[in-house]
Amino acid sequence: MTPAFGKEQVAIGSAPDNDVVLPGPVSPHHARVLRQNGQLVLVDLGAGPTTANGAPVAPAQPVAFDFRTLFALAGVPVPLAHPALCTMLM
Repeated sequence: MTPAFGKEQVAIGSAPDNDVVLPGPVSPHHARVLRQNGQLVLVDLGAGPTTANGAPVAPAQPVAFDFRTLFALAGVPVPLAHPALCTMLM
């Protein structure tokens, strides 16, 4: 796990070089949470299916990352309480 203090983005995927490593069918570099215009957004990198509260997320289209929306990458839930994600709020 990589601390996210001062980071403008957090990488999510199954590869060990991601900030948030997820198991199973998640692509090696599946998505990123970015800081855009003072807000956090999730961007699917086009590597596999991503959903927000069960609705499909289009690749490369930013979706508000508000810690209330349940995101899943290839059916695997994104752990909203993960330290790398939580520290982006600070």
